[in-house]
Amino acid sequence: MDLESLLLQLAKYGQPRLGQYGTNSRGWHCSLDLFIPGEGVKMEVKSDHSSADMTPMEAATQCAERLQGVLEGIKKQAPIEIPTLGTRR
Repeated sequence: MDLESLLLQLAKYGQPRLGQYGTNSRGWHCSLDLFIPGEGVKMEVKSDHSSADMTPMEAATQCAERLQGVLEGIKKQAPIEIPTLGTRR
């Protein structure tokens, strides 16, 4: 999956952001404001800030992996239908 496709997949779950934040930042950071309507679930999923060498794709991939973990945890607690990352809604 390329970076654009990955960001579009993340956008199905909220508002993704990808950038270099801070005055001395060389690495990239990705975050997603996640909201699941009807379940009252709202949170932020983020990649690490600590890696100065993280590429945009690595940051977005880490955010997507963490999102997948959050979605799996929610499914275990409440049997709701949430599509898997990468599937069509």
